[in-house]
Amino acid sequence: MQQTRTIKNILLQKIIVLSLFTIIALSANAQSYLEFVENKGQWDEKINFKGELINGAFALQQTGYRLLMYNNEDLKKRNEFFHGHAHSDASKNETNHSTPKDFNFRSHVYEVKFLNANATPTISAEKPLSSYNNYYIGNDKSKWASGCKIYHAITYQNIYPNIDIRYYTNDNHLKYDFIVRPGGNVQDIVLYFEGVDKLKISKGNLIIKTSVGEIKESAPYSYQISENGKQEVTCNYELRGNILRFNVKENIDANATLVIDPTLIFSTFTGSTADNWGYTATYDNDGNFYAGGIVFGSGFPVSNGAFLTAFQGGLPGSQGAFDIGIMKFNATGSNRIYATYLGGAGNEQPHSLVVDKNNNLIVAGRTNSANYPTTLTSFGPTGGWDIILTKLNFAGTALVNSIKIGGSGDDGVNIKPKSESGLITIRRNYGDDARSEVIVDDNDNIYLASSTQSVNFPTTNNAAQTVRGATNTDGRYQDGVVIKTNATLDNIIFSTLFGGNNDDAAFVLALNPTNNNIYVAGGTA
Repeated sequence: MQQTRTIKNILLQKIIVLSLFTIIALSANAQSYLEFVENKGQWDEKINFKGELINGAFALQQTGYRLLMYNNEDLKKRNEFFHGHAHSDASKNETNHSTPKDFNFRSHVYEVKFLNANATPTISAEKPLSSYNNYYIGNDKSKWASGCKIYHAITYQNIYPNIDIRYYTNDNHLKYDFIVRPGGNVQDIVLYFEGVDKLKISKGNLIIKTSVGEIKESAPYSYQISENGKQEVTCNYELRGNILRFNVKENIDANATLVIDPTLIFSTFTGSTADNWGYTATYDNDGNFYAGGIVFGSGFPVSNGAFLTAFQGGLPGSQGAFDIGIMKFNATGSNRIYATYLGGAGNEQPHSLVVDKNNNLIVAGRTNSANYPTTLTSFGPTGGWDIILTKLNFAGTALVNSIKIGGSGDDGVNIKPKSESGLITIRRNYGDDARSEVIVDDNDNIYLASSTQSVNFPTTNNAAQTVRGATNTDGRYQDGVVIKTNATLDNIIFSTLFGGNNDDAAFVLALNPTNNNIYVAGGTA
């Protein structure tokens, strides 16, 4: 921020040393930093930057910000349900872990608007990370975004005449400073809170009541900076209805810069930022590391005030709302090269990753999204859960190609999704529902081992088995599948079933290095 650089020229050496100490202390814990991700079309156009809080999300806009919060008890309930900490019993073939009948997340969003503010302030992004995020959500390419830069601080300059606002983080709290430069008037700053249940002042702090808990904005710490150094200034909140102002209690130097520094404290919330669970990992020829998992992200809501939202996708018995999250690190793990969301309006899981000769990443998994991002016509009628094969370029900025594969039943699911608990035939452990593997040969042809429950799963004429096994006594049919495609995914070289008259699945595969014969391993009932 230009104003900050100007101020530094007149700060005392003692203050500079203290500031550096604070930065060093924060860097010891990566979670102490909030990340501001730029909007390049992946979110609503009103959003400039978006980030995740401990139990919610925030978005910065031209003349204010919006906060989304989740109910803490609902978070605990979801975590207990998915991880099954209270229900695990390895000695039983079935668990007592039942699916909640109503598994919705209560949430609340409110907006803070700067009244009569400059609608076109100059935006300055600071402290950029060396990594970036990509977003491939849905099959509308206009909503895909790559190379979205990430920052640790954002300044809106001249939000009011000679007044800037700077958003950043300190000790894991979202902070914002109003910087009133010479010529600026504190009385110009007017904050309107829209969508809150109640506002009140208690012991100098601003208490914001919502339907899911209370948030406290600590009493503003204010000071002036001049050639004589830093001098504290008494400043209080002044609240009338839903309108908040700052009241400076003493005369201030009109030629000095005034900083008003409140802090947002989520006093009723605990936990981490959006849950993300690991599923698979791989490496490339340069030693770079790739991790794949599911991310329980949150879409930014379009209305203010309290609301009830189906965070997990809406259907009772589902696993929750989640997308694939892919991260690439350098060989030492010291730098996150990219992080990418991949998914549609339903749910996705990555089951296996592999890298080709050009360091393009191949993601194999499953989706139940009708609008999963694809570039090729689906192989088979698809429906329910479908197998996905997606190839990302080496930078994670674009899809090389992407295809869905499946019949009208569930494909890529071993027996049942994990939310439908119980040890059933060849699904024995946590995560067994997501077992499959993708590999490549010397020509970068792609091989996939997985499973199908579709009576019309697509096979090719040269398949080793095209006739499905019989339905078992539980009324379920499942066979293993093995698929080979060319390097660009636009030619299915073969697709075959493997199975008998009960449950079967192909879990892993390998190639004989001398003749490329395919070895397949899995499970059968």
